[in-house]
Formats: sequence, C-alpha cells, structure tokens
Amino acid sequence: MKKEEYIKILGEISDFELYSLAKSKLISNLQTNNFSDWRLKCIFEECSLRNSKIYNDALCDAIYSIHSQDFQNKFSRNVNRIDHLTISELKITLNELLERNNKMTKKIGFEDLMSSLTGILRDKDVSIYRIAGNSMEEAGIFDSAIIIVKERTIPKDGEIVLVKHNGRMLVKILEIKEDSLVLKSKNRKYPDILLDQYSDCEFLGKVKLIVNAT
Repeated sequence: MKKEEYIKILGEISDFELYSLAKSKLISNLQTNNFSDWRLKCIFEECSLRNSKIYNDALCDAIYSIHSQDFQNKFSRNVNRIDHLTISELKITLNELLERNNKMTKKIGFEDLMSSLTGILRDKDVSIYRIAGNSMEEAGIFDSAIIIVKERTIPKDGEIVLVKHNGRMLVKILEIKEDSLVLKSKNRKYPDILLDQYSDCEFLGKVKLIVNAT
C-alpha cells in the first residue's frame, strides 16, 4: 500500500480504531526496536492532528502490555497509589479526555518520543507502573502516567523514587539530609514524609522515564 493511500485510510477511521491500530503497531515495533516504520509515523501524525492523547494512550498501554507479559510476577501487587488498569478500561468520557489533554505542556516529536524508549525497555532491571493521584503534578507526573522504574540502584538526593511506605507505594522526590531522609511531593497539598530508623519504608527504585497519558 502506498503512503498516500495509508494516510487516507487513517483519516477515515474512528478515534478508537486509530487507538487500537496505534497500540498494535507500537507493541510490534517496541518488541523489535524498529521505529523507522513509516506507517507508525503516519499514525503518530494522524493522532497529533486529532488529539495527541490517542497516541499517548496507545503508547502507555503498549508498554504496559509488553511488560505485563515479560514480568507478570511483578504486577501482582495490590496497592492504593499504583493503578494498573489500562486507560481504555477506565472508560474516560470525551469531556474528561479534552480537559486532561489541555495539561500537555509541549508537543514532542515522533523521533524524540520513540528514541527515548530505546535501551530503557531492554533493561531487565526495570518495572512498569501506572500512577494514580496528583501528588507529583508539579514535577510533570500526572494521574494515569506510566513510569519506568530502574531497580537495584542507589537513589541520590533530588531524584524521583518509587518507595513502599507503610504498605503503600508512592512516587516522591528524595531529599537526603545529614540526619534524616525526606520524601517530598510536588504538590503543596501533600505534606513531606520524614523518614528515620523506625520508619517502615523500602526503596524500590528510581524513576527513569515518565510517559504521561494526558
């Protein structure tokens, strides 16, 4: 099929069909690390014309789909702060979708977006999570974002980390002080969490990549 014909077909399908096609193509291309497929770029451009959230949703769900197959044992955690539901399962209304899409701070090019995933997804010491909540909005991590977490690494001061605190999994900024550690949100509505030797806290890894679904 010629490129012009493919673009015409993309312009005639529904948003849901475009999302489904994008997700299927992304799963295939992420698994083979092939981002030179002109069809995928055409899909990206059609999504950008309609609503960039279509492609972001497809990308988040494709990443989740691949890693839930590869790391099934890591997705059995039942916690409050991390939600593994796919966006399509959440059945977001059109008004909510448009409202959330306005949070996008900048447009990211196709090549930049896809190349940022290269290498990270091949690392066997990573886990994929979907965020629930708004405690890190000012750090650019919105509700329903996908985060890619590097495990078995020592976090440094100022890094975004995933921790298990009092049985809940949280994404916070780590602040290292002389006599204590502090977990900080990037939303003034949430207080700091001071850690000491008696705190029930486990560092699970540091956030390497954020893919917002907004």
